[in-house]
Amino acid sequence: MLRLVLICCVVSGGILIYRSAQQENECLMTYTYEHTYVEGKAVDSCQRYRLGVYRERVPFRRTIPVLFIPGSQGHPKQVRSLATTAFEIPLINSLNYTFEFFSLDFSQDTSALSSEVVERQAECVVDVVPFIYHLFVTTPVPITIVGHSMGGVVAHYALAKAKFDPSMVNWVITLASPLRSPVVALGVHLLRIYERIYKFWRSVPLDNSYEHVTFLSITGGISDHQVWDGLGKTTLPVDRALHLSTPSINEVWLSCDHLCILWCRQLVFRINQALFANVNATTRMPLASRAERMDVLKSTFLSHSVPLSPPLTSTFDQSPGVVDPSCVWFNRAGDLNGVYTTSKILTVSVGEVVKSSCPFKLLTCRQ
Repeated sequence: MLRLVLICCVVSGGILIYRSAQQENECLMTYTYEHTYVEGKAVDSCQRYRLGVYRERVPFRRTIPVLFIPGSQGHPKQVRSLATTAFEIPLINSLNYTFEFFSLDFSQDTSALSSEVVERQAECVVDVVPFIYHLFVTTPVPITIVGHSMGGVVAHYALAKAKFDPSMVNWVITLASPLRSPVVALGVHLLRIYERIYKFWRSVPLDNSYEHVTFLSITGGISDHQVWDGLGKTTLPVDRALHLSTPSINEVWLSCDHLCILWCRQLVFRINQALFANVNATTRMPLASRAERMDVLKSTFLSHSVPLSPPLTSTFDQSPGVVDPSCVWFNRAGDLNGVYTTSKILTVSVGEVVKSSCPFKLLTCRQ
């Protein structure tokens, strides 16, 4: 009987989790305006792969390059939501510059199941990065790489290659990428690619050439049935890498499925806010300091506590306003700490609730 009850509980819990994961998508849709996607062969070493650029008719100077790497069987035009939102922010904030979005076309190859495809795509990224970098002849600007799903794995693997020049990249963003291990490991060769990535992660703190590079990994939460959150974590030091699940991101607070993470308006808007905050508006150049970029990431993506007003060190009278006359109250450690005690109760004055000549105080009591 007990075994039957346990089985029923497990099955019921599984059904509950499954139904919660199947809930209707609450992300807002991102809509694009009249745009042009120009395809063109980047470098001969990419063979049949091509490089495209996404543009909309906006009167802003495009000064900062972003390279989008699609995932397994992904399409280069999946960059649209991220790019079109980036063209909105200059209108909102009265800026006169924006980003130039490049996207790789891998002919929808299935990189999730083939180590050879991952190898070929990573080699292409290694050659495309300097190609894009040198397009900005007057003022070369470090590139931001955005990879979706296996595109994020390709990005990390490209950085791990000996001939990759890290000075041309300052930020690597991955969306729903299985960085920790493959979702399906078919053969030892794909596992060896991950071993190379692990080795690269271990070497980053010891290699000064990667001192300036910042890493951000975003996963979709319970709605992503292909890449669970744990696969998006890296072993990179916390002072240069950040992993977040979309339900924990400030002003997003939603789970995203594997494709929704590319167009969820709440998320792509926050990503673009971080991209623009990473740029010095005067020089139109990315922030040089990795510590500053990490501060940008945390201030953009993490929720913030609300400061008390006035602070606990305020000078207004902090004695309890309404007390039992029979109680004797003692300020335990001076006039400014707001802590009062009796023989049985500790009361803490948290702060002013209403600003007036006779302000109310918010009190909390503990036995």
